[in-house]
Amino acid sequence: MDSVTRLANEKDKQAFQENIDLAKHSFSTVNELILANDLKMKVIDIIFPLERSYVLITFSAEERVDFRQLLHDLAGHFKTRIELRQINSREEAKVYGGVGPCGRALCCSSFLGEFPPVSIKMVKNQGMSLSTGKTAGICGRLMCCLSFEDDFYKTSKEKFPDVGTEIETADGLGVIAGIDVFSDTVKVRLPEKHTLLTYALEEVKVRG
Repeated sequence: MDSVTRLANEKDKQAFQENIDLAKHSFSTVNELILANDLKMKVIDIIFPLERSYVLITFSAEERVDFRQLLHDLAGHFKTRIELRQINSREEAKVYGGVGPCGRALCCSSFLGEFPPVSIKMVKNQGMSLSTGKTAGICGRLMCCLSFEDDFYKTSKEKFPDVGTEIETADGLGVIAGIDVFSDTVKVRLPEKHTLLTYALEEVKVRG
């Protein structure tokens, strides 16, 4: 964490605002230089520190970018040291912010300090399908919140028989077709039934 040197005075506040205005006006120049170098990159943010000893330009790109010539062109324009920092789609969402499928502010932009690891195994563990598109955030990657609930699903599913397990019910033998960890129920497919039947977990018994 950066240390506090002193309280900002009026001159500092004025310089801070001027740097913000300069950064806004610099977007068009930076984008023109990117186009001139035929680079596939998107400028996310431009920051001038208080003393303008360098310029920090944050960008996103799907592939690795050779920006050596661009770096030279930018340094020639701004007459100072240039720092280029590439970020991924998750970090881009963190910068821009937004609203997730849940209707709340994005976790990454509101309270997450670091991005948690999220895997396809977590999606399957929670009974979700990758093909529905409901597992991806606005960044296009698996939602961070999938990792928040993973331990709950792991623990809750330990008391359930696996999907596909043959079980005994009051209506005869059947096969587990689905589980619901919130209501402690299972969906069972019976040979003579055309629809799935729901039973409380204690109402079924694993065969054998």
